[in-house]
Amino acid sequence: KEADTKKQAEIEQELRTDQDDLKKKIAALENRNRDLADRLQKAEQEKAEKEDQLAQIRNELAGAHEKASQGEKFQLLADDLQARITELETENQELRAVIDNISELTQQKQEAR
Repeated sequence: KEADTKKQAEIEQELRTDQDDLKKKIAALENRNRDLADRLQKAEQEKAEKEDQLAQIRNELAGAHEKASQGEKFQLLADDLQARITELETENQELRAVIDNISELTQQKQEAR
């Protein structure tokens, strides 16, 4: 019986040691879990911030595309207006030439009288 009691005490001591080891492992795992949860939360926060920045950049890009598109439209309009101005200047020169011819003919008629 004494041997059994001694054996039982050894087993109980071994179980307590194993239990203490398990408690330490559990505590370490819980700490690691908290650390990972904190890191995950920070990563999610950073991800949300990056997504906000990305959305802002996309909006700015859309605005830039809109402005570029308007710039292209303005350039086309400016090109059309410049072409029209050139046409009008040519027409004006032609009319001046006609006026100068008429004026010259009129002056010649007056001098002939």
